[in-house]
Amino acid sequence: MAAMVALCSGLGRRALKHFVTAAVCLTDSGAHAVLWRSCSQYKQPVPMENPYKEPLKKCILCGKRVDYKNVQVFVGRNKKKSQKQLRELK
Repeated sequence: MAAMVALCSGLGRRALKHFVTAAVCLTDSGAHAVLWRSCSQYKQPVPMENPYKEPLKKCILCGKRVDYKNVQVFVGRNKKKSQKQLRELK
């Protein structure tokens, strides 16, 4: 009994409540199933988008999203025009 009192005094009030609830629920198999279901049901991670993701950049001339995959915006048959576009983007 003294060990139980020492253990409970070392725990906080909230931890003590969870400890007692777990001890009571483990003695009854039906309550154990309810306790397990409640933990697995509500404590799952919530899926969400990356909040640090930067918005995609757009071309100032045509409004298309600029990516390393669509290099056709800068490469064309007319070298003079493509050089002008590159200068305007800088």
